[in-house]
Amino acid sequence: MNINDLTNKYYLSNDFNRLADKTKHDYQYCVTVLLDTKVDGKSMAEICLTKMSGAIARRAYEVWLGRGVYLANAVTSVARKIYSLEWRWGMPRATLSLLSNVNLPILGQLYGQKNRLGNFLTTVTRILSTETWD
Repeated sequence: MNINDLTNKYYLSNDFNRLADKTKHDYQYCVTVLLDTKVDGKSMAEICLTKMSGAIARRAYEVWLGRGVYLANAVTSVARKIYSLEWRWGMPRATLSLLSNVNLPILGQLYGQKNRLGNFLTTVTRILSTETWD
């Protein structure tokens, strides 16, 4: 499964379908930016979830920063929501490093300590469930 496949599943999810129409439109724009981003000569849409890494996420974020901080943060926020489906649906957890390395340094420290992994996952779940898009 690649990022494009996961995005298509997100569009069919209740999480997406419960959003207001304007918010859906904003999310779709961010998803388009995410999927069209080229990292190391490869489209993000084509990257397999098992190959996704924090390093790839960081390089993508740097590309988005070239278009402005607001856009970079918006795309990151939407990407987090999409990647959260991976966990809830029991898919491979290859993108865990994405959340721990982009804009969440304190969680990255928790992730690095194996004995605190449960706390890390609880914290990420809490953040993902309370994150809003205004």
